[in-house]
Amino acid sequence: MTDWLVPATRRAGRLLGLFVGLILVFVLAMTAVYALPQVRIVENLQASMGTLDAEGLSPQPLADSAGYTLYNYTDALMLDTSIVTRSGSPLLKAMADDHGEAGGIQTGGASDLPGRLPMPVNTITALAASAAGHRGPASAYAYYWHGYQVVLRPALLFFTYADIRWLNMLGLALLSFIVLITMDRFAGWEATAAFFFSLVLVGSFVVPLSLAFSPDFYVMLTAMLAVLLLAKRECFCRVDMEIFLVAGMLTAFLDLLTAPLLTLGMPLVVVFIMLGRSGRVQRFVRNVALAIKLSAVWVLGYAAAWMAKWYIGSAVLHINVAQMAWAEFLFRVGARQDFRPLQGLVANIVILAQALLTGHPTRHGAVLLIPVLAVTVVAIWMLVRYRRPHEAVISTLPVLLVVPLPYLFFLVANQASVNNQSFGYRMQAMAVFAILYAVLASIDWRAAITRIRNAVSGYHSGSSGG
Repeated sequence: MTDWLVPATRRAGRLLGLFVGLILVFVLAMTAVYALPQVRIVENLQASMGTLDAEGLSPQPLADSAGYTLYNYTDALMLDTSIVTRSGSPLLKAMADDHGEAGGIQTGGASDLPGRLPMPVNTITALAASAAGHRGPASAYAYYWHGYQVVLRPALLFFTYADIRWLNMLGLALLSFIVLITMDRFAGWEATAAFFFSLVLVGSFVVPLSLAFSPDFYVMLTAMLAVLLLAKRECFCRVDMEIFLVAGMLTAFLDLLTAPLLTLGMPLVVVFIMLGRSGRVQRFVRNVALAIKLSAVWVLGYAAAWMAKWYIGSAVLHINVAQMAWAEFLFRVGARQDFRPLQGLVANIVILAQALLTGHPTRHGAVLLIPVLAVTVVAIWMLVRYRRPHEAVISTLPVLLVVPLPYLFFLVANQASVNNQSFGYRMQAMAVFAILYAVLASIDWRAAITRIRNAVSGYHSGSSGG
């Protein structure tokens, strides 16, 4: 019995130590950035108002489609949270994360839940008032960590909102390129192509233009890179839970509930891709157990890290942050609103379809849908005609275990999935990634290319002979 109990206990101790250490890092990092002087921060925010005023709360920079909408509402809220008007220690300011309420407060329905934070109708107006030194009664946005401030507040010392967007474009482009190159080297071109097209089909072009969307992509790409670099080594099974625990915790630290499941699903697809390519084909039950284990560790890290903020915040601020969080939870799942059970699921699938259409079909045409349909038809034909041996196909199928994850999220977080559909739909990237890889990796491309080459050679020979 001790053969497994002792290693399991040590592993649990290591995970617990990692959790406690990261929570300490989170608190110290937030305290440090809220100790920064904010004169330059306010000046750069004042200089940023022109960009936000010109764009409005929900601009669509690329196409007339909800799937390409920027959520400047949340970006302005994040920028507003960078401004400190509360007196007290940097720790207290970091735990409060105040924002202004100018421009009116959302009321009615779930917004009136006891303990739920009142939100401004127009966050750009609220930000302008805060930056001008006219912030009204501040609201403590305390049930989130707001870990993005660890980067945002130092950046605002030197750059405006528009400058930060450009830097964000460079940062995400560079990290994406590194992941694509690494994936091509270790996981093959099929995985690289599937990943690239999964990003394209969920409108990732606009992600760097939004501060709200970007944190999940940074965590997702970093976790994928960690899996790729470690999965070729024998030590991966000794650190897989740690990778997913950290990914979950970082998501809770940085994210404002935009597309959190990306940081679980996309690295999990890579895990099954690497496992299949290693030749160590596991039984179905073991693959399911692995998916459940890593998902459970991610959920534990995400939920426990988020809850830690509630109780640390309650102790520092002397208010019941946990009550605020519970009210927000009830709001997000739609427990006290009139939402149909499948509304969130259907809405997000529709948004993905609209993103493929790149706008309203009667105005812009099926810009992406036509090539997508053409490629799909060709892929199905090649899958039927040039399918790899049975064992090779079986080794690719575990990636499909990831496909249900975003749709389970849409079902559970029904209200959040309805209200956030214009960006939360991107969590379906993991389903697209998994399905595309399963198809591409199941085709015998060498046989297909040889057949096409012979056909072309035969055609040219026949033409010459004629």
